[in-house]
Amino acid sequence: MSIEYRHNTSSQLDILYHLQNVSSAFVHDLSNRVDVKEYSQKLFSMAEREEAWSGDNLIGLVAYYINHDTQKAFITNVSIDIRFQKQGIATKLLKNAKCVAIEERMKLISLEAANDDELIAFYLHNGFSLHKRVMDSNSELIMHLVPMVVIRCTVYNHEPYLRDCLEGFVMQQTNFLFVAIVHDDASTDNSAAIIREYEEKYPNIIKPIYETENQYSKQDGSLGRIMNAAIEATGAKYVAMCEGDDYWTDPLKLQKQVDFMEANPGYVLCCHRYKIYNQNDGTWNNDSASHILNSYPNGYVFTNKENLNVGWFTKTMTLLIRNDALKNMPNTRDFKYWRDFHMNYYLLKQGGGFCFPFDGAVYRRHDGSVHSSKSLMDKNKMAYCVAREVWDRNMEDKDLLRLIITLHPTFLEYLRYKIERNNFKNLFKEILYFSRMDVKINGIKGVVFSIRKMLLSLFRLLKLK
Repeated sequence: MSIEYRHNTSSQLDILYHLQNVSSAFVHDLSNRVDVKEYSQKLFSMAEREEAWSGDNLIGLVAYYINHDTQKAFITNVSIDIRFQKQGIATKLLKNAKCVAIEERMKLISLEAANDDELIAFYLHNGFSLHKRVMDSNSELIMHLVPMVVIRCTVYNHEPYLRDCLEGFVMQQTNFLFVAIVHDDASTDNSAAIIREYEEKYPNIIKPIYETENQYSKQDGSLGRIMNAAIEATGAKYVAMCEGDDYWTDPLKLQKQVDFMEANPGYVLCCHRYKIYNQNDGTWNNDSASHILNSYPNGYVFTNKENLNVGWFTKTMTLLIRNDALKNMPNTRDFKYWRDFHMNYYLLKQGGGFCFPFDGAVYRRHDGSVHSSKSLMDKNKMAYCVAREVWDRNMEDKDLLRLIITLHPTFLEYLRYKIERNNFKNLFKEILYFSRMDVKINGIKGVVFSIRKMLLSLFRLLKLK
């Protein structure tokens, strides 16, 4: 006989007969722990119920309480008639319960489980994680539903912009749970106070880290290790990113991206369009790859080849990334110039990327940002050093090599940087290094091009000097 799934159709008597029938199947016999009749009445009058029926018989029941004030849901009962176990019924009922709870805007879904290996494995498989032991008990555990997405947000002196950023998080409308790890790096303004305000208002979304000592300035990877550990602790399947001075504008951003990634396992990341806001003069610009993306109204599929040489699609605050792919990245401590360029390159070596056509975020340019505060010379130097560092470890990648060749003007600025600091020691070594890259990509013809470029470089550098 087929199984029919329903919501809140059982009577108190149906629940009582079902619980009496399955009582001995619990790890600890239900009848030894509660008055089954009173418990069935409580479930009937107070709990939401996901039910599995075989004809007129209630053969599966997941019951849960919803508290709209705290935005928490607690699963109090999961039971399946022993004749119908191992058929996926409990998984289906739990899925239905999670969907209802999230539709009711619950931000935390938890349950209490017996400390039984098979039972724990079942709940872990269904998206829950171990949280803590029940007080005064060695046999009962509290488990929380793992969020689907964790948002990585770093903050330093972002007081004027931070509310826009945090509002972009809490306005997200999803059929899954998500959390935001918001890291304040010992800001000297009121950024921490703003984070605390949102933490108090949205405690199940905003998960803050407050530093008393600035971690970024140490330049020893401390900030990355702290954030990676916090992200790993959530158990989330996907990671989104947004720094405290940028913000999201589409309340369905995460839902659209997760739906796509769930339906397309061959992709390691997806992103979307965005706008650029110039804080100093109040003007707006389109995203940097708009000249390409405007021709693809249904979205754009890309690999490293397109991301490196067609247009840079992977702006950080637009990304949704598979956490498993992030775990397969090289150790950042092995790199001197680790940046988002490295991250996106090594991610796209593992799979494809997709850029949605919708505008979902704003990238803010202002004098206070780390990147904007650097001189043009320093920016050009860093662009060259970053690309070269990645290519040094991936010399077989001609798409990456083509990008470095296009950085010829940037390369010249890098050489100028050395000359202005009277650093001639490695000047010709750098020029020959760059020329050899031309040879690799252009073959024999590259020799002529390389000599021409080297002479042009020297001529321009002499003029600059």
